[in-house]
Amino acid sequence: MPILIDRRKLLIGGLAAGFASPRALLAGDDGATIPIADMHAHLFFFGANTPAKQPLRKTMARGGVTLAAWSIVGDVPWIRPTKAGLKQVASPKAGEASAWFREELKRVKHHLDEQELKIVRNPEDVDRAVAGEPHVVLAVEGASFLDDDPDMLAFAYEEGVRHVQLLHYIRNTLGDFQTGRREHDGLTTRGTDIVSSCNRLGILVDLAHCTPAAVDDALAAAKVPLVWSHGSVAQDAKGQTSKVAWKARQLPLTQARAIAERTASSACGPCAPISAVGSRPTLIGCRRWPNGWARIMSVSAPT
Repeated sequence: MPILIDRRKLLIGGLAAGFASPRALLAGDDGATIPIADMHAHLFFFGANTPAKQPLRKTMARGGVTLAAWSIVGDVPWIRPTKAGLKQVASPKAGEASAWFREELKRVKHHLDEQELKIVRNPEDVDRAVAGEPHVVLAVEGASFLDDDPDMLAFAYEEGVRHVQLLHYIRNTLGDFQTGRREHDGLTTRGTDIVSSCNRLGILVDLAHCTPAAVDDALAAAKVPLVWSHGSVAQDAKGQTSKVAWKARQLPLTQARAIAERTASSACGPCAPISAVGSRPTLIGCRRWPNGWARIMSVSAPT
């Protein structure tokens, strides 16, 4: 039976638990411990939430988290908070997004080295995290970092990136995002090509922020499971018609089921690859969903 929980409230509760054993915070009906993972975590090298003030290893330990995806926000230099939520305020020039990503990746990896945290590069590393050894998945939120460089995705993979969210908050050549004006009627040909390339390399594709049409296009192009790392699920999702940011970002229930069914049909076991945070407690997965994530990464690995 799945656990219904708000991911952010779970982690906040974990932070209050002090340096508790990472395997002791959750237990199933049978008394077995449940590994905790965070599919979408942020640390920024500016503002109040910096690695210097909140070292990742300590934060993970306090929350009982042994597997976390550090999501580098690929378009952060070109977006700002507004009354209507995050909005694009500038556009990257040719080569700027990839250059910024390279520098940010260096900062992230330097902090991980300082923290003696290992990067997940294969399914066996996920198994080690589930067994209690802290690991970090390198993720990118928004594939604007690819620019028009055909080698950039392979570069990211070689550097350890294993999780790429296609879209975020800026206009792009890959597809339509939920809070922006529709320009492509889903994913572009380049967007579906990136999905295929991620499948080939062994990079998990994240559909968060995709419009319903873009989700459909990604599901049609993908040969392996995909995830929706953050958002909320609603039967009557309004999408762009809502002026409330979190409502505009809701995933229709039918598509949430389609993403989950893709996972089930790929011999990944009972796992719902949806991490949904909203006004109500929402489904993040089955009881041992990090194991499901391990299977997803195994299916996604190069063949």
